[in-house]
Amino acid sequence: MDQANKLTYELLFDMLRNEKNREELQALDKNFFADLIDYIQDKERLIKDNSDNQLFSGLEREKTLKQLENAKRLIKDLYERREKKVLNLAMISSRTGGLLDKSAMLPEEQKLFERLSAMLEEFRNDILYRVMGGNMPELRERALTQPAAGAAMPLPESPNASSQAGKDTVLVRFIHSVPKFVGKELEIYGPFESEDIANLPKQIADILVAKGRAELMKA
Repeated sequence: MDQANKLTYELLFDMLRNEKNREELQALDKNFFADLIDYIQDKERLIKDNSDNQLFSGLEREKTLKQLENAKRLIKDLYERREKKVLNLAMISSRTGGLLDKSAMLPEEQKLFERLSAMLEEFRNDILYRVMGGNMPELRERALTQPAAGAAMPLPESPNASSQAGKDTVLVRFIHSVPKFVGKELEIYGPFESEDIANLPKQIADILVAKGRAELMKA
Protein backbone atom coordinates (compact mmCIF):
# COMPACT_ATOMS: atom_id res chain seq x y z
CA MET A 1 0.00 0.00 0.00
CA ASP A 2 1.65 3.26 -1.10
CA GLN A 3 1.78 6.41 0.99
CA ALA A 4 -1.26 7.91 -0.77
CA ASN A 5 -3.34 4.89 0.25
CA LYS A 6 -1.74 4.34 3.64
CA LEU A 7 -3.91 2.31 5.99
CA THR A 8 -5.99 4.42 8.34
CA TYR A 9 -8.56 3.66 11.01
CA GLU A 10 -11.31 4.87 8.68
CA LEU A 11 -10.09 2.64 5.85
CA LEU A 12 -9.91 -0.35 8.19
CA PHE A 13 -13.48 0.37 9.33
CA ASP A 14 -14.64 0.46 5.69
CA MET A 15 -12.92 -2.88 5.00
CA LEU A 16 -14.78 -4.51 7.89
CA ARG A 17 -18.08 -2.97 6.80
CA ASN A 18 -17.63 -4.33 3.26
CA GLU A 19 -16.76 -7.77 4.61
CA LYS A 20 -19.87 -7.72 6.81
CA ASN A 21 -22.25 -6.56 4.12
CA ARG A 22 -21.13 -8.82 1.28
CA GLU A 23 -21.37 -12.58 1.14
CA GLU A 24 -18.28 -13.15 -1.00
CA LEU A 25 -14.75 -12.71 0.27
CA GLN A 26 -13.54 -9.18 -0.42
CA ALA A 27 -10.24 -8.57 -2.21
CA LEU A 28 -7.53 -6.92 -0.14
CA ASP A 29 -4.06 -5.69 -1.00
CA LYS A 30 -1.59 -8.60 -0.86
CA ASN A 31 0.50 -6.62 1.63
CA PHE A 32 -2.48 -6.13 3.95
CA PHE A 33 -0.89 -7.78 6.98
CA ALA A 34 2.33 -5.81 6.54
CA ASP A 35 0.25 -2.62 6.33
CA LEU A 36 -1.57 -3.58 9.53
CA ILE A 37 1.73 -4.06 11.33
CA ASP A 38 2.95 -0.65 10.09
CA TYR A 39 -0.27 0.95 11.32
CA ILE A 40 0.00 -0.60 14.79
CA GLN A 41 3.70 0.19 15.12
CA ASP A 42 3.13 3.81 14.01
CA LYS A 43 0.48 4.30 16.69
CA GLU A 44 2.61 2.66 19.39
CA ARG A 45 5.62 4.73 18.34
CA LEU A 46 3.54 7.93 18.47
CA ILE A 47 2.43 7.14 22.00
CA LYS A 48 5.93 6.23 23.18
CA ASP A 49 7.77 9.13 21.52
CA ASN A 50 5.35 11.69 22.93
CA SER A 51 5.00 10.27 26.42
CA ASP A 52 7.00 13.21 27.83
CA ASN A 53 5.87 15.78 25.30
CA GLN A 54 3.84 18.54 26.94
CA LEU A 55 2.21 19.34 23.60
CA PHE A 56 0.92 15.78 23.41
CA SER A 57 -1.72 16.19 26.08
CA GLY A 58 -3.13 13.43 28.21
CA LEU A 59 -6.39 13.72 26.31
CA GLU A 60 -4.65 13.22 22.96
CA ARG A 61 -2.72 10.27 24.34
CA GLU A 62 -5.91 8.64 25.61
CA LYS A 63 -7.55 9.26 22.25
CA THR A 64 -4.67 7.57 20.42
CA LEU A 65 -4.65 4.64 22.84
CA LYS A 66 -8.40 4.21 22.43
CA GLN A 67 -8.14 4.31 18.64
CA LEU A 68 -5.41 1.67 18.71
CA GLU A 69 -7.51 -0.52 20.99
CA ASN A 70 -10.53 -0.13 18.71
CA ALA A 71 -8.40 -0.81 15.63
CA LYS A 72 -7.27 -4.11 17.11
CA ARG A 73 -10.92 -5.06 17.66
CA LEU A 74 -11.66 -4.23 14.02
CA ILE A 75 -8.69 -6.33 12.91
CA LYS A 76 -9.85 -9.32 14.96
CA ASP A 77 -13.42 -9.02 13.66
CA LEU A 78 -12.23 -8.67 10.07
CA TYR A 79 -9.93 -11.68 10.37
CA GLU A 80 -12.61 -13.90 11.89
CA ARG A 81 -15.19 -12.96 9.26
CA ARG A 82 -12.72 -13.73 6.47
CA GLU A 83 -11.66 -16.91 8.27
CA LYS A 84 -15.28 -18.10 8.29
CA LYS A 85 -15.65 -17.39 4.56
CA VAL A 86 -12.40 -19.28 3.79
CA LEU A 87 -13.67 -22.23 5.85
CA ASN A 88 -16.97 -22.23 3.94
CA LEU A 89 -15.08 -22.21 0.64
CA ALA A 90 -12.91 -25.10 1.84
CA MET A 91 -16.05 -27.07 2.72
CA ILE A 92 -17.48 -26.46 -0.75
CA SER A 93 -14.20 -27.50 -2.35
CA SER A 94 -13.98 -30.73 -0.32
CA ARG A 95 -17.58 -31.65 -1.13
CA THR A 96 -17.56 -30.89 -4.84
CA GLY A 97 -13.91 -31.30 -5.80
CA GLY A 98 -14.38 -28.22 -7.96
CA LEU A 99 -11.85 -25.48 -8.55
CA LEU A 100 -12.79 -22.26 -6.76
CA ASP A 101 -11.68 -18.71 -7.42
CA LYS A 102 -9.09 -17.88 -4.76
CA SER A 103 -8.08 -14.50 -6.20
CA ALA A 104 -9.63 -12.56 -3.29
CA MET A 105 -7.66 -14.55 -0.71
CA LEU A 106 -4.50 -13.21 0.82
CA PRO A 107 -1.47 -15.51 0.38
CA GLU A 108 -1.78 -16.65 3.99
CA GLU A 109 -5.49 -17.34 3.51
CA GLN A 110 -4.77 -19.44 0.43
CA LYS A 111 -2.53 -21.68 2.54
CA LEU A 112 -5.28 -21.93 5.16
CA PHE A 113 -7.80 -22.81 2.44
CA GLU A 114 -5.57 -25.53 0.96
CA ARG A 115 -4.90 -27.16 4.32
CA LEU A 116 -8.54 -27.03 5.38
CA SER A 117 -9.69 -28.46 2.03
CA ALA A 118 -7.19 -31.30 2.27
CA MET A 119 -8.11 -32.16 5.85
CA LEU A 120 -11.85 -32.06 5.19
CA GLU A 121 -11.43 -34.24 2.12
CA GLU A 122 -9.29 -36.76 3.98
CA PHE A 123 -11.82 -37.15 6.78
CA ARG A 124 -14.63 -37.38 4.22
CA ASN A 125 -12.74 -40.23 2.56
CA ASP A 126 -11.97 -41.94 5.88
CA ILE A 127 -15.50 -41.68 7.24
CA LEU A 128 -18.26 -40.98 4.72
CA TYR A 129 -16.99 -42.89 1.69
CA ARG A 130 -15.85 -45.87 3.75
CA VAL A 131 -19.29 -46.09 5.35
CA MET A 132 -20.94 -45.75 1.92
CA GLY A 133 -18.73 -48.63 0.79
CA GLY A 134 -19.92 -50.78 3.70
CA ASN A 135 -16.77 -50.34 5.80
CA MET A 136 -16.17 -48.90 9.25
CA PRO A 137 -14.53 -45.47 9.40
CA GLU A 138 -10.74 -45.64 9.48
CA LEU A 139 -9.11 -42.49 10.80
CA ARG A 140 -5.43 -41.99 10.07
CA GLU A 141 -2.99 -40.02 12.19
CA ARG A 142 -1.91 -36.90 10.32
CA ALA A 143 0.79 -34.35 10.99
CA LEU A 144 -0.92 -30.98 11.27
CA THR A 145 2.13 -29.30 9.77
CA GLN A 146 2.07 -31.53 6.68
CA PRO A 147 1.51 -29.16 3.74
CA ALA A 148 -1.47 -29.76 1.52
CA ALA A 149 -0.57 -30.35 -2.10
CA GLY A 150 -3.24 -27.90 -3.22
CA ALA A 151 -5.29 -30.72 -4.68
CA ALA A 152 -9.01 -30.77 -4.14
CA MET A 153 -8.85 -34.55 -3.69
CA PRO A 154 -6.11 -35.65 -1.30
CA LEU A 155 -7.05 -39.34 -1.52
CA PRO A 156 -4.66 -41.60 -2.84
CA GLU A 157 -0.45 -40.65 -8.45
CA SER A 158 -0.60 -42.63 -11.12
CA PRO A 159 0.61 -45.76 -9.43
CA ASN A 160 3.95 -47.27 -10.33
CA ALA A 161 3.96 -51.02 -10.83
CA SER A 162 6.29 -51.47 -7.85
CA SER A 163 4.03 -49.50 -5.50
CA GLN A 164 1.00 -51.61 -6.45
CA ALA A 165 2.61 -54.99 -5.94
CA GLY A 166 0.56 -57.25 -3.72
CA LYS A 167 -2.46 -54.92 -3.60
CA ASP A 168 -6.02 -55.76 -4.59
CA THR A 169 -6.44 -53.57 -7.68
CA VAL A 170 -9.20 -52.88 -10.17
CA LEU A 171 -9.34 -51.17 -13.55
CA VAL A 172 -11.22 -47.87 -13.73
CA ARG A 173 -12.04 -45.34 -16.43
CA PHE A 174 -12.10 -41.68 -15.39
CA ILE A 175 -15.29 -39.80 -16.17
CA HIS A 176 -13.94 -36.44 -14.99
CA SER A 177 -10.44 -35.05 -14.56
CA VAL A 178 -8.91 -35.62 -11.13
CA PRO A 179 -5.93 -33.71 -9.71
CA LYS A 180 -2.92 -35.34 -8.11
CA PHE A 181 -3.70 -36.91 -4.72
CA VAL A 182 -1.98 -38.86 -1.95
CA GLY A 183 -2.79 -42.41 -0.86
CA LYS A 184 -2.90 -44.01 2.56
CA GLU A 185 0.74 -45.03 2.38
CA LEU A 186 1.73 -41.62 0.97
CA GLU A 187 1.90 -42.97 -2.58
CA ILE A 188 1.10 -40.40 -5.28
CA TYR A 189 -1.63 -40.83 -7.92
CA GLY A 190 -2.55 -38.75 -10.95
CA PRO A 191 -3.31 -36.36 -12.25
CA PHE A 192 -5.90 -38.07 -14.44
CA GLU A 193 -7.91 -36.70 -17.34
CA SER A 194 -11.37 -37.72 -18.54
CA GLU A 195 -11.26 -41.08 -20.38
CA ASP A 196 -7.94 -42.07 -18.76
CA ILE A 197 -7.77 -45.71 -17.67
CA ALA A 198 -5.80 -46.78 -14.60
CA ASN A 199 -5.30 -49.83 -12.41
CA LEU A 200 -5.87 -48.65 -8.83
CA PRO A 201 -6.22 -50.20 -5.37
CA LYS A 202 -9.84 -51.23 -4.84
CA GLN A 203 -10.34 -48.94 -1.84
CA ILE A 204 -9.27 -45.91 -3.85
CA ALA A 205 -11.31 -47.00 -6.86
CA ASP A 206 -14.42 -47.36 -4.68
CA ILE A 207 -14.01 -43.79 -3.42
CA LEU A 208 -13.56 -42.42 -6.94
CA VAL A 209 -16.63 -44.30 -8.14
CA ALA A 210 -18.69 -43.12 -5.14
CA LYS A 211 -17.70 -39.53 -5.96
CA GLY A 212 -18.73 -39.95 -9.57
CA ARG A 213 -15.20 -39.35 -10.83
CA ALA A 214 -14.62 -42.78 -12.35
CA GLU A 215 -16.35 -46.04 -13.23
CA LEU A 216 -15.24 -49.63 -12.85
CA MET A 217 -14.27 -51.47 -16.00
CA LYS A 218 -15.16 -55.12 -16.43
CA ALA A 219 -12.23 -57.48 -16.72
